[in-house]
Amino acid sequence: MSDSRKTAPGAGVLNNRGKSLFLQFRDPLLILGWISALVLIAGLSWYFTQPVRSRLMLNSVNRVLQQNGDARRLERPLFPVGHNEHFGSLLMGSWFSLTDLSMGQVPAGASSAWQAREAKAYVFTYIAGGTIFPCAAIINPDGSVGELIPLNRHGEGVLKQLSPEILKIYFRRIEGLNQ
Repeated sequence: MSDSRKTAPGAGVLNNRGKSLFLQFRDPLLILGWISALVLIAGLSWYFTQPVRSRLMLNSVNRVLQQNGDARRLERPLFPVGHNEHFGSLLMGSWFSLTDLSMGQVPAGASSAWQAREAKAYVFTYIAGGTIFPCAAIINPDGSVGELIPLNRHGEGVLKQLSPEILKIYFRRIEGLNQ
């Protein structure tokens, strides 16, 4: 006796080996779903932890400035215009307001003219010689970069070896971000 069973129309699309298309693509789709979920979780974590990361960075940079005998201190994180202060920015560095303890603190309830004169600092990482090290660029009230401060000993040595032309390129990039 021969087997005369036939599949009903629409019972499943079969490929030439007898597996349905869903079963054939199930494993790659599961892997793609896991990867997508991990990227989404990492992105949301990065976005929503910006205030915590800014506070940790502020404390560590202030500690380095204090150890070096510098009177300047980072005061608070600055966020781009139009962003809520509780959420992060998409910049590759972080902006902070800067005060000079030798000149006194910014007075409470200071006018907008005082705030316009307030200096800023841009903290970022620099890659040179195969090593990543943190730097702080001090932004003058007129928007130009006044000084580049390496935040570790390796950075001091690398910045001494850089040509002034390369430093000018970085200064122009940072000044462009400030606008």
